[in-house]
Amino acid sequence: SDLLEGFRAVGDKYLIAIALMSLAEYAELRADHETALALLTEGRTAGAETGDWADLWYFDGMLAAVRARLGDVDGARDDLTRAARGMAALATGAGGDATTWLGAVAAEVAWRSGDFEEARRYSADTLAAVSAKPTVWWRPYQIAALVRLAMICRILGDEAKCRSSLAEALPLAAEWYEHPPLAAALDAVAVYAVRTGDGNAAAAAKLLGAAHTIRGAFDESSLDAPVARSAARDALGEAAFDAAYAAGREL
Repeated sequence: SDLLEGFRAVGDKYLIAIALMSLAEYAELRADHETALALLTEGRTAGAETGDWADLWYFDGMLAAVRARLGDVDGARDDLTRAARGMAALATGAGGDATTWLGAVAAEVAWRSGDFEEARRYSADTLAAVSAKPTVWWRPYQIAALVRLAMICRILGDEAKCRSSLAEALPLAAEWYEHPPLAAALDAVAVYAVRTGDGNAAAAAKLLGAAHTIRGAFDESSLDAPVARSAARDALGEAAFDAAYAAGREL
């Protein structure tokens, strides 16, 4: 926040927008959606005021995710539509790249609206688009789409596809140099562990603790981590859950 005030003092709209985006991401880790929405709205305005920022669609995508988390699915779809218009104005390659990223957001919006078939289509489309990319830069999007597809298939009763998607995502996430994709994959495996078959609540708690350490925080906005935490805590009881979670933090 000190940096943000410094950027405000010098009037650098681009840096103000970037700082607001980062603060919004931190707010989302706490599930402070109202704060994130305000930060992103201000950040998009600042970005637009630069006059030449081609990536305003990224703000629109983040706004869509936050609105969906607040329960405003219609507003989220409006943000996605605005993002699509922005992408249409980009060069062909850049527009295609943006569409690939936005597919992950659209899958979350569909999930939160209760349309899991639509969420599965968006996830599958993202995976198909990423497979056509020649560089590893797209690996985090591939991991995210595999994780989401796995969790959708679990809900829809396709256990085999759920397992195979997680099995594909985990090594990719472990090999990637950035930490958030691995944390997200572990959160999803925790859901699988506690909710599938006989369930393994202690393993789920340990996985959540490990994801916390890897990410640096528990992701309260995740589609998966709070679900796994609640189920594991109910199964184990508070003390046993806390002990297993703490053990995971030390892995």
